Amino acid sequence: MPGYHIHEGLIELPEGWSDRSLNVFSREIGPNQIASIVISRDDFTESLGVFIDKTMKQLTKQLPRFTLIRREPKAYGALEGEEAAFQWRRDGIDIYQRQAFLPVSPSRVLTFTVSAPAKYRTEVDLELSTLLGDFKLRKI
Repeated sequence: MPGYHIHEGLIELPEGWSDRSLNVFSREIGPNQIASIVISRDDFTESLGVFIDKTMKQLTKQLPRFTLIRREPKAYGALEGEEAAFQWRRDGIDIYQRQAFLPVSPSRVLTFTVSAPAKYRTEVDLELSTLLGDFKLRKI
């Protein structure tokens, strides 16, 4: 059984289990408004580009008034990844999201997603950029 680290400790994960965990961080960004950063883990069997294409297609279907702002290759330290920024509407409020896709192995990707009301776009972009700039991949 491989050892598996969580923030609070170490567990022995039985064979056959896969890490699909999420880390969710949030803060109040304005009156009755929340910003969040979510880190998710996924396996992919095709290229990173195809994985992101599928993700964007799903988001287009799931999020009302989805509008892609940009999508581009991006380096995060030694990791070569890709970013997408987009906007959509929830309860009459434009929501801004930026996703950074970091392949951490040939078949594993970490996705960092920041979300906030669109009027806080500049602020949350800076916070995600800082977080990604400080990211250090742990050797497993």
